[in-house]
Parts: sequence; C-alpha cells; structure tokens
Amino acid sequence: MSIYGSFARFYDLLSHDVDYAAKAEHIASILDSAGIKEGILLDLACGTGMLSVRFADMGYDVIAVDGSAEMLSIAADERNRPNIIYICQRMEELELYGSVRAIVCMQDSLNHITDSAALQTAMSRAAEYLEPDGIFVFDVNSVYKHRSVLADNTFVQEHDGLYLVWRNQPLEDDITEMTLDIFEQTVIGYERYTEHITERAYGHDEIIDFIKTAGLVYIDSYDGDSFGPVAPDSQRILYITKRK
Repeated sequence: MSIYGSFARFYDLLSHDVDYAAKAEHIASILDSAGIKEGILLDLACGTGMLSVRFADMGYDVIAVDGSAEMLSIAADERNRPNIIYICQRMEELELYGSVRAIVCMQDSLNHITDSAALQTAMSRAAEYLEPDGIFVFDVNSVYKHRSVLADNTFVQEHDGLYLVWRNQPLEDDITEMTLDIFEQTVIGYERYTEHITERAYGHDEIIDFIKTAGLVYIDSYDGDSFGPVAPDSQRILYITKRK
C-alpha cells in the first residue's frame, strides 16, 4: 500500500477538483436512510481530513485513520475539531478501542492495497469494529479506469508555482505503478519531489467476495462520481454494505 510522504503537502492542491462537500452529503444521506444520524463514524484512509471535517461538522464523532503520518499532520493542523480523533494506522492493521456505527473509505483508498489477502484483512478488520446493522461505504477505481484511462498514459497538471508530471506503467493483475514528479517553484528555480504510488483494480465479483468473506452484506453499488447507475465506462464505483 502506498504511503504518501512528500506528496502529502501538495495533495489538497492537486485534488482541488474533488467535490468533498457533495461526497459527504451523499454519504450522509446513505447513513441517514439507515437510521445513522449521529454516533461514531470511522473515516478510514482519511488523508488530509477533507471528509473527516465535514462529517464532524455534521455532528458525527469521527475517528480518522490513515497510514501516512504526513497526511495526518496536515489534517490535524488544518482540520482539527473537538470531535475528531486522528490515528496513524494502516488499513490492514486497524485496531480500535470499541465499535463504530459507520465506516467510510473513499478516494480509491482500497485500491492502494495491491495484495488481495491484505485487502481481505483490511475489510475484515473494518467489519470487526462495525456495530450490527452498521454501514460500510467505500469506493474503488474500476478495472475500466485502470485499463483505459490510467493505462500507460502521462498526465500533466500546472498550478501557481507547481508543475506535476504523472506517469503510469501497467503491470499484471490490473496493477498500475504511478510515478509523480512534482516541481515546486522557489526563488532560485524549481525543487523536484518524486512519489511512487501503486494501485490495483479489483473486479465487481472480487469485491463481492471480499464483502461476503468479511461478514458484510452487499446492499448496492453505483457510479461513485455521478451517483447514477454503474456503466461500462464508470471510473469510480461506490459500494454500500452492512454488518450482518
């Protein structure tokens, strides 16, 4: 699983197009329909806390977990709330002191676990801490996205004083290695940072098997960007599951 290091302080800027407010509202509506309007919510692989803080402002008591100390440092500094606890843990090593009413794991975080046994462990540990009838919502980058969008392509982003070159290399088993070169403008030129990230795409049937083995019940899935039905070219798929 990737652990963001130097890339952490650029993450929010380079993901500026993500509508976190809409995602939080949509997830809250899912939880609301299940009767979960308050209580403890686990934001698994929370990153810089962009969703954590929104759930906290909605009234949930948030446990925000991430494997990157750098990401959590930014979250704690910039998105601190009395009802958020930030914990540094890998997903497959999750250990809490009690159960939670809901778990949210977004922004293709589960794709970062490229070993299927480790992914099963992560999902099973999450389910272990979920209350009966608790809801686990997560999204994944689709096989289509890995094969047809990421593929072996190179992407370039330019922001004020920042330049990103993102190069992909497809491997076996729908694994994609990504190399991110970030050039930050300084008073004497540009400083370069390089981050290596690996993701694996899992098919729908594989995801269903992970869900069942973890002791969860599959409820629904749909396009994680449009919130509409899953289409052959859906790049992100959102799953809703429940603890038995």
